[in-house]
Amino acid sequence: MPTTAELIRKERETAGVTGAELARRLGCTSQYVSALQRNRRGSVLGNRTLEKIAAALQIAPEQLRGDDASKRKARILRRFESVSEFDEFKQTIKNAIESGDWTPESLAEKAVITPSTLYSLLYSPMVPHYITIRKISNALGLTHGDGSR
Repeated sequence: MPTTAELIRKERETAGVTGAELARRLGCTSQYVSALQRNRRGSVLGNRTLEKIAAALQIAPEQLRGDDASKRKARILRRFESVSEFDEFKQTIKNAIESGDWTPESLAEKAVITPSTLYSLLYSPMVPHYITIRKISNALGLTHGDGSR
């Protein structure tokens, strides 16, 4: 399956829209559109960004969803010994919050992430960036799957 970046380019070209025209429709620079199409903006775009791009191309947002998230999940899970170890990491965070050692807000602040990122990690199928896992691990004083802190 192609990546989101590849799908953006393909759908833009299929629609007969230039990068400059897409940028105009999105209210951004053509350099930004170019970076999106080369995946220079990061692994996974947010839903709002995908929805804006899809609307500009007059297609459904689902047509732009690539396999970026599954690739990122695989990279994250390689840092852990198994999926169950990743689940244990999430449970450790929940236990720290439930025990009263941390509030979600205080842990997010210590980890220098937003509380919504922490909630998404714990209660949604979202797969965080590795740096997010690292920040939370450091805030809790944990080591993670690769043995680093």
